[in-house]
Amino acid sequence: MRTYLFQKEICLNVGVENLARGKVHPTSALLDSGANGIFIDQVWAKQIGLPLVKLDMSIPVYNIDGTLNAGGCITHKYSFVVEYQGHRE
Repeated sequence: MRTYLFQKEICLNVGVENLARGKVHPTSALLDSGANGIFIDQVWAKQIGLPLVKLDMSIPVYNIDGTLNAGGCITHKYSFVVEYQGHRE
């Protein structure tokens, strides 16, 4: 296993669209090329009114060293659109 020490993180200015309301919320997103999905902060999601759906079972989150993440488990989901420089996904 290799360990890389990055001096700088890469953040992108994106828009997150609340599909229920059709409103786009500008924010910054951390670029993580090793991520298996898109994750958002639950507190922020509630602040902008995203209607989160509780999962039947929580999903544990592990750090690269195998320890449980201090942020806790994934407990909710939501379908949304992310926009970056005219590209929507």
